[in-house]
Amino acid sequence: MAPAKMNIPSGNKKADIEINKPGNPKIWHDPWKLFWWYIIFSILFFYFFQNSIRPKQKPIAYSQFQEYVKEHKVDSLIVSQKSISGILKTSEAGEKQQYFKTTPPPDDALAKELDA
Repeated sequence: MAPAKMNIPSGNKKADIEINKPGNPKIWHDPWKLFWWYIIFSILFFYFFQNSIRPKQKPIAYSQFQEYVKEHKVDSLIVSQKSISGILKTSEAGEKQQYFKTTPPPDDALAKELDA
């Protein structure tokens, strides 16, 4: 009877079976991977959370905005150099507020019209 063959590593050759070899490390064992996953999750969470609570602004033409101002249908305004956003007055108490946004032309007549 021939003796049983044994795989004994010699030189650069590895054994076929490695006992007590650690498995793949879990993500929570590597602090840098956990840190980067936390950053990615936080950015995504705040992006979706902000978009869900921000009121939807309906884009309207500047001429439509002028009509709302003449008819006194504008409740509040935020005016900047590049945009005008605001809330329209509601006709009923339980009605949902309508938000709008428009782009003004580059002139100073808007300030005079809003003061009137």
